[in-house]
Amino acid sequence: PMQVTDVRRSCGCLEAYPPERVLQPHESGEFTVTMNTAKFTGPNAQTIYVTVGPQYVSTAVLRFQANSLADVMLKPGQVLFGQVAQGERATQAVTLEYTGKQANWTVTGVVANGPFDVDVSEPVRPRLLLGGPTKATVTVRLKADAPAGPLADVIQLKTNDPASPVIPLAVR
Repeated sequence: PMQVTDVRRSCGCLEAYPPERVLQPHESGEFTVTMNTAKFTGPNAQTIYVTVGPQYVSTAVLRFQANSLADVMLKPGQVLFGQVAQGERATQAVTLEYTGKQANWTVTGVVANGPFDVDVSEPVRPRLLLGGPTKATVTVRLKADAPAGPLADVIQLKTNDPASPVIPLAVR
């Protein structure tokens, strides 16, 4: 039997959610790690140390890298469907805000390999005098025929911005 007994993070930008139960031989569990990119700008690499035991103690070192874009914000930062009954559909909208200098910024395509449909609204640009971010809405719909069990995927939003040509959107 094995259980996560300790988690140490090198940065407050990392959060770890280990399985809470004891795993028996040949069982698996989900260990989720999130990195809050709002807490830094530019490239960042951090480490989590995960200790398991109690009978045989071992520590794994997990390294995470991200590049936080100061001119792109997703609100909320990911799609969280929560528990959805088998055969049901679920929908969540995410607001994509762009504060960069490219006047004609837009999402040019979507790469989604999971059991969902994705729509992106046309960007709404602020009036020149008022300023503010360009906004688009990303709507993600879980298909009714999605397989049972946990879902963890990433939707790639392609843009016409050479500085950030792809914006990842996590789906759980």
